[in-house]
Amino acid sequence: MPEKSYARMKVELSTSLSSSPWPLRRALRALCALLVLQLAFGFVYSWGTVVSYVRTFDHWSPLLTSAVFSAGPLGYATGMVISGRLTERYAPRRLCWMATGLLVIGLGIAFLFPSGLTFIVFYSAIGLGFSGAVAMAASLSAGSSLFPARIGTIGGALTGSYALAALVEAPLVGALAAPFGWLNALRMVGGGVALLAVGAMLVLPSVPRPERQIQPGRRSGSFFQLIGRNAIKVDMLAEATATPLGSYAFVAVAASAHTLHLDLWVATAVVTGVAAGNALGRIGAGVASDRFGVNRVFLVIFGTVLLAALLLAFAGDGAILFLAACLAGISFGGPAGILSRLSAKVAPDTPQAAFGLLFAGFALGAFYGPLLGAAIGGMWGWMTLGSIAVIGWLALTARILWEKRLA
Repeated sequence: MPEKSYARMKVELSTSLSSSPWPLRRALRALCALLVLQLAFGFVYSWGTVVSYVRTFDHWSPLLTSAVFSAGPLGYATGMVISGRLTERYAPRRLCWMATGLLVIGLGIAFLFPSGLTFIVFYSAIGLGFSGAVAMAASLSAGSSLFPARIGTIGGALTGSYALAALVEAPLVGALAAPFGWLNALRMVGGGVALLAVGAMLVLPSVPRPERQIQPGRRSGSFFQLIGRNAIKVDMLAEATATPLGSYAFVAVAASAHTLHLDLWVATAVVTGVAAGNALGRIGAGVASDRFGVNRVFLVIFGTVLLAALLLAFAGDGAILFLAACLAGISFGGPAGILSRLSAKVAPDTPQAAFGLLFAGFALGAFYGPLLGAAIGGMWGWMTLGSIAVIGWLALTARILWEKRLA
């Protein structure tokens, strides 16, 4: 079985590469540069590993540390909506350079003048949120030009690279925080991340923006026309209700380990577990949606949210907490992993614009999850965020039943 799966992956990869209208070497060079660029912006997940240090030594409130993390998805959502239009006017490489510049400026201001305000605005919202969305939109635009027949595969690879970065950067920040302090740890790793992004841009060749594919006799939908579609409304609701628990887990599982009087390395391990689950959820959900459809995958995601909420609320030791952290990460990454497939399904005429709207639902859940969880706190914080998923589950179930009735 593994040999067959590996052979099938080789065939699919060969087909993907051969479908590119660009010379193979140039296409691979651009793809590698884009994947490395996404690694840089995955630095956003490292904040969760220093939250316990920030609260213990600098006495930041749980609401403030949660606000730093929530500002990232808010900036990302804003950037994604705006970038949907920018990709129609500017070449991907120019937009990637703009994103890299915002990354350097945002991190630089936050690290030179550290405070709650600068970390919320410059570190999270601008440096890693808004700029990360611009980089992702530009990378997807470049991928559409390089591999027009495999945009789903490219989208999954880019989002997977973004999430996989946390498996390297988050533990590294956690390891450096103990001997050097949380701020110096972020400065050292963040500086390396900025250099990595600049290096990727120096390697990235020029790639023109893709041609818009509009069906004859049909105009591309505007923002308000798209958001008025029932399918997009339901899927935005599903995204907004499936992600809050996982988003809160990034900033709260380390504190949960501290509450259980576990060692600091356990706190780093559970944050890494959330990051690993996030990456696995993105890749696995993307592959599963191609095979089983987005509706079935979403139902599994909602089940994972409920199970993770119960385990996090009643975790009594490190093993259960780690398992719950992994499940929470999967429930957070899964909705992101199916965005490309989902946007192509609900708006085949304007998938990029639909991607921005659906991601806004994802980002909304990622934004209010940490704030609501921190405001309630304790086991009831986990249970409340888990219960919210029931709303999305009911809406999705109603949509599935309606589609079957129409069929």
